Amino acid sequence: MDFRLSTRYFRDLFSPEERRRRDTQIAALVNEAATIALSSESAAADLHAFYPAHARKAEALRFAVTPFALTGEEPARDVPEQFFLVCNQFWKHKKPRDHLRALRLLRAGRLKLGVLCTGQLDDYRDRAFVESIRAVLHHREVGAQASLLGIVRGRNRSP
Repeated sequence: MDFRLSTRYFRDLFSPEERRRRDTQIAALVNEAATIALSSESAAADLHAFYPAHARKAEALRFAVTPFALTGEEPARDVPEQFFLVCNQFWKHKKPRDHLRALRLLRAGRLKLGVLCTGQLDDYRDRAFVESIRAVLHHREVGAQASLLGIVRGRNRSP
């Protein structure tokens, strides 16, 4: 659960009806859960602030990324040798332009790394947003360094 994305922080992104519905759903989940796994200490702090009666249920998990090599089992499609992997939705409040600014700064320092971006390429609140990101990629000349892959789904492999 991610309280940072709660309607309490981004009220302008949600209609009053949607805020009520989401807040009701989150309150029900918090009330029913024996343990609440959170993605960060800041999310745990939000749980403490917004649902103090349930603060003892909070458990902030620490995620770590282990570098890996591509095995060659699947053909790599234009995957740069060195890259950042960004897994996030392409919504304004996720600030995807920050990744593009970082690319530009790296490029200015003569460091050319790739960025592979996964996540939903649509924001129902602003249907033109992803196209504006694509335009920034094109105009900033970092488009060759970034790939917007969209939602990536694995395949079931039968034994």
